[in-house]
Amino acid sequence: MNCNNISSNWLDQIKAKLICPSSLTTFQIKVAALGFMIQELLCSCPDAFDEYEEAIECGKISQGETLEYYYDRIQCGDELTESQYEWCIAELSRLKLVCCEAKPPVDTSMYLAKIGQHTWDGGASTTDSIPVVGLLSTDLIFAQVAAQATDETVVLAANDHSNDQIDITLSDNGSDGVTKINYQVWRVA
Repeated sequence: MNCNNISSNWLDQIKAKLICPSSLTTFQIKVAALGFMIQELLCSCPDAFDEYEEAIECGKISQGETLEYYYDRIQCGDELTESQYEWCIAELSRLKLVCCEAKPPVDTSMYLAKIGQHTWDGGASTTDSIPVVGLLSTDLIFAQVAAQATDETVVLAANDHSNDQIDITLSDNGSDGVTKINYQVWRVA
């Protein structure tokens, strides 16, 4: 939408007028709040209006039946009717739900049960064990070399729950007191 009739973005003008709200009607404040809520939606879900393009191209809706259209009108300082405002609120709520559904849920099926750093104590060898009391058979183990004596890397970090330890196998010999292994134990919730 072309806003040639105003000098700057209407929402910016409203922000300035909100300092002295007596110059605005209650409905103008509600419409300004709607504009801010749409801006907030677009900040958290920048592609919120993308579904409109396909619907317009397929002829399912017209350009004037989108929240994007009304957002442009708000930015240009055009007046909305009460029914247009109410429709915008409903459509904003729907788009927020669509954006929430599009985001993958936070996986809380696992948690970090143990974390630490082990200083190599296996001599000039490629294997060493990290004692971890309470290790379960279902625990997932992640390990990486934090400090190297030569060029060693972790090849295997195995869960030896029956001995309460993590068995580490390196690509090259580790060095006592020099090689350090960071480890994480993830547990099913």
